[in-house]
Amino acid sequence: MAQNFSIEQILGYVTLSEMIETIANGVPDPLPPEFTLEGEEVIGDATRYIKATGTRAVPHLVQYGAPPVRRALRPLSSTDVKLLSVAEEQPIDALTMSRLRSPNSYERDTGYKEVLANVERFGTLFGNFEIATRLLTLANGRLGFDSSGNLLPDSSYSGAAEQVSMGINASNQGQLPYTGVNIATAPWNLNATDIPLQIRNLRKRAVQQTGVKLTHAIYGVNIPSYITQNDFCVDYMARNPIMQAEFLRTGEVPAGFCDLIWVPAYEAFWDTDDLGAATSHQAIWGDDLCVFTPDPALRGLQQWWACAKGSTVVPTSLSIATNAMTALDDTVLKFGRYGYGTINPYGPGVGLKTVMGDVFLYYLKNADAIYQMTTVF
Repeated sequence: MAQNFSIEQILGYVTLSEMIETIANGVPDPLPPEFTLEGEEVIGDATRYIKATGTRAVPHLVQYGAPPVRRALRPLSSTDVKLLSVAEEQPIDALTMSRLRSPNSYERDTGYKEVLANVERFGTLFGNFEIATRLLTLANGRLGFDSSGNLLPDSSYSGAAEQVSMGINASNQGQLPYTGVNIATAPWNLNATDIPLQIRNLRKRAVQQTGVKLTHAIYGVNIPSYITQNDFCVDYMARNPIMQAEFLRTGEVPAGFCDLIWVPAYEAFWDTDDLGAATSHQAIWGDDLCVFTPDPALRGLQQWWACAKGSTVVPTSLSIATNAMTALDDTVLKFGRYGYGTINPYGPGVGLKTVMGDVFLYYLKNADAIYQMTTVF
């Protein structure tokens, strides 16, 4: 026997919010699960964090029983973070509305399934946005949007109407210059380049610069070929049966090479066209890009990767309130993604629409902790 669903059950707050929080995403997410964070819940669309610099200095030697040497307090600084806010609405078409109010149970079930299918596809947009911005932050350290609010590829960043920069130092990009010397002294597409030495120098620099060890290397499509054809790598990998077998099975950089977790990111993209035309595909990860990061699960003073989820007041009822306080009682505070159904006052007759949105930002608490190496130059 068909179930009779009410409008409240179909478009109510609980149904939509649960769906948008568990929605299957359409954009490929190549990052390990530890890069996806629960996020700190903040009121509104902004947050602030305190930044403290660690120390690798040592204390002064004194004679036993002598007065202690006074040391100045380490400076603290605060950084304001403005979150991203996206929101869209989608109407329920007249035919589906008629089916939802039909006395025929088959028609009601058909209308219900149509609504769920539309809600699922609609909600996928917001999952796509989170994945794309998270990857772009790691790959480029910045986000750009045009005057209509469309996310832009990094190549169009200079013409962006809105820009979000993570403040990555120029010495942490490209050939990674450090104290006047480049870490990437020679390109990786030359077989004679000592790739393991460059990685060792980078790991040494990271510990000196931030005190945090590098654990992950997120790479573009050309990196495995550069490594497996490299004079300094090929013999070692050929004599290591585990790494050799993994490369032959996957075609990727074997796990543990140079004591790093290697993550292929070249499949990551998003579409600028809602219909998914091939010409709208926007690749996120450069073919020769390799981004080195510490463990994203680090917390406390060593935390470098963070997420904040802002708040939005959403309705819990489709009812039209008679006064402001009654309307307030029919709302709830949601953090991050949200969704609800509401009455659409426009057009002949009563219409309904779904509203979805998200308020969040993945950001770098310590922009010096990651290294965006261009391996070919």
